[in-house]
Amino acid sequence: MTGTHNNSGHGDYLIDDLARDPTIRFWNPLSGESLGTILVRRFNDHLAVTPSGHYRVSPLEFERDLVYVVQTADCQLTLTPAEFEQRFHWKNDPKTVVLKKQP
Repeated sequence: MTGTHNNSGHGDYLIDDLARDPTIRFWNPLSGESLGTILVRRFNDHLAVTPSGHYRVSPLEFERDLVYVVQTADCQLTLTPAEFEQRFHWKNDPKTVVLKKQP
């Protein structure tokens, strides 16, 4: 995790904000497990994503720009969140997108 540093103040997670793109990545310092990613698109526009794929956007209009890219055995699909939900019976739950203190 080159360029990663601890900004949590209490050692519960590592923050990698040194990437050359507009992302901030959060890691468990003991396991190296990803805890989530935040993409900052513009001032006050952001997308936060958990490792399980749940996301939260601000403002909500940002969601119209989101797509899922799915590789199947037969082809690659590009789906809106609504199309993804309908096809794969998976619904985003933005309430689960939180940065928690690690046990």
